[in-house]
Amino acid sequence: MTVDSNIWPRGAEWRRRDLHVHTPASLLGTSFVNVQWDDYVNALEEAVARHKIAVIGITDYMSIDGYERLVALQQDTKHPRLSSVLLLPNIEFRSLPHTKTGQALNIHLLVNAADPLHIDKLKKSLRNLKFKYKQQDYGCIREELIQFARQQDPSLHDETAAYRLGVEQFKPSHTDIFEWLQNDKWLTDNSVVGIANGSDGISGLPLDSFAATRDELLCRSDFIFSGNPSDRKHYLGQKPGIPATSIKSQYKTLKPCFHGSDAHEIARLFEPDEKRYCWVKADPSFLGLLQAIKEPESRTFIGEVPSKLLEVAGQKRYFIDKVEIAKVAGSALTDKWLDGCSVPLNTDLVAIIGNKGSGKSALADVIALLGHSHQRVHFTFLKKERFRGKSGEPAKHFVGRLVWCDSSDEGGQNLNDDTPSEKVELVRYIPQGRFEELCNEPVSGRSNAFERELKAVIFSHAGDSIRLGALDFDQLIEQQERSYRDQLADFRKQLNRLNQDISGIEDQLQPEIRKNLNEKLGLQIKEIAEHQKLRPETLTKPTDELSPDQALAANELDSTSDALANLDERAGRHSAAQLVIAARIKAIQNIRERIRLLKRAYDQFQEETVKDFQTLGLNLSDVVKTTITETSLLDIEKEIPTLQSQLSAEISKDSIAKENLQKQQEGTNSSFKQRRDAASGLGALTWASEALNRWCELRSKQLGTFARFSFLSP
Repeated sequence: MTVDSNIWPRGAEWRRRDLHVHTPASLLGTSFVNVQWDDYVNALEEAVARHKIAVIGITDYMSIDGYERLVALQQDTKHPRLSSVLLLPNIEFRSLPHTKTGQALNIHLLVNAADPLHIDKLKKSLRNLKFKYKQQDYGCIREELIQFARQQDPSLHDETAAYRLGVEQFKPSHTDIFEWLQNDKWLTDNSVVGIANGSDGISGLPLDSFAATRDELLCRSDFIFSGNPSDRKHYLGQKPGIPATSIKSQYKTLKPCFHGSDAHEIARLFEPDEKRYCWVKADPSFLGLLQAIKEPESRTFIGEVPSKLLEVAGQKRYFIDKVEIAKVAGSALTDKWLDGCSVPLNTDLVAIIGNKGSGKSALADVIALLGHSHQRVHFTFLKKERFRGKSGEPAKHFVGRLVWCDSSDEGGQNLNDDTPSEKVELVRYIPQGRFEELCNEPVSGRSNAFERELKAVIFSHAGDSIRLGALDFDQLIEQQERSYRDQLADFRKQLNRLNQDISGIEDQLQPEIRKNLNEKLGLQIKEIAEHQKLRPETLTKPTDELSPDQALAANELDSTSDALANLDERAGRHSAAQLVIAARIKAIQNIRERIRLLKRAYDQFQEETVKDFQTLGLNLSDVVKTTITETSLLDIEKEIPTLQSQLSAEISKDSIAKENLQKQQEGTNSSFKQRRDAASGLGALTWASEALNRWCELRSKQLGTFARFSFLSP
């Protein structure tokens, strides 16, 4: 039967359904043992009210016996029962093949109860579902099931016992059930098939030997009986690695999971394990069930409460419960018009649909007016040319009010009165004319009104926890983006430094630069090679026995040359030391500059977060502590002048020593430049020594930093 539409006037809302509730008429297992029908109905009715159940699938094995009794009570004109709930017959078939635990496979058939003759038609259909025993066909109807049982056990004279045995043994194959459905047009058009996913359903069929059977059952089923969140994700194609396209390819469609208490005792009525309640967002009708099957992801939920209901419960002041309009007290208007109009609104309302002139604009304008919208200039119904008339007729005879979900209202407002501009907008309204204006202006370039309106709408939906004192969208964005802009500025600085480094390196890697450097390097190498060819011949001391004066002169020349060579080597080390000191001075300058920037950033951070720390009741030092110690830096800085002084003294000392040695060398050469010395070979030795010193000095200049950093061998 169809539930009274006045009970559910808001359309598709989240409502609880329990599509698997047994009755005392369920003959298998232990269903409501020692529970009388009156006690069962009383308990069922009380549980329906307590749990706010909208639809119940009245379930019996191979029959609708319990469903028939409850429908009769519903239709009792004197004392109707269960009038607030829709009852649907749910026939639970036990079929073949058996599961791996030896249980029969459970297949459920939910039938549309809208047709007044649906019970008679369903019984006729059940009679046509046959099970063959000893060459005799028996239908799935009480009298034939009793005959079927007595054929098995002729001693069964008690009808109830025989009926129980017939129900227990009636196990057609799943292919017989689906063939029966296919051949019955009325049943095909007015029923949906569900398969259990537990041990008495799909999961009970081993994959290795029943994979094809599982796929066939799922392809022919409209929904899955399961409260397992993992099952729901799987059949909706939400599991990683198993997309929706794969589920559709394998099972034809995505499948909703419905769940029920499978109650066989009063305490279990509408109480499934782990509070895995079944919620459907649709009208409480069979068509609503079909709609949920077509849109399983958005219209089904398994759990204690859907998130939408939690949202409404936490923000009732932001959802309109209903719109009410009545005549002004003492009105002389005789026409009814909108008097007594009360329109309940769905919390998920997104559109008002109707034919032209059916009142869509009237309802929208009234809601906007009562919600203090500032768009009255764009109203299409509440304006002088229409409902308000030139003298306010007939609008001035009516007062309306909005009732919010927290039961509050803003008081009545005459439909002929405009909302004062200082009133806070409770409803954001964009009439069609205003919408067209907003959309056309950006195209023509006349204004940015659309952007402003869009920002205003977004800002109106931001709660106080997001606004945090912001007065409009631009202030909100400023608050939200400030820290990110600071981070972005810092990243840009880092990126700029990196770009400069990369640019310098890339400049050196440019083909022209590399070519130029390679040419210079090649010329220098050639110059060094040419200079190497001009190295003076190294002469040995004359083999002739030297006179005492000659020996003394030769030894002095050797000693002077060695001393000059040592001084040149020390000069190279001094040059390297000067570079190290210069690098240290630059490093200290860089660190000090970064410390200065760090202190400035810290001061800025302290200034910008002082209000946030005050809001949290914290001091800055509770979260952030900075310690800058420059002692080690100062110690190194103090050492530098001493090192520079020592190095300068050494360089000066070596310079004087070198000058003296060179003078000494010149004096020794002068005193022994006599022909006899030349003849004896000492003069040539002296000249060769001088030439070698000059060659070494020139080579040192050619090598430059190469020699200093050992890029080339000396």
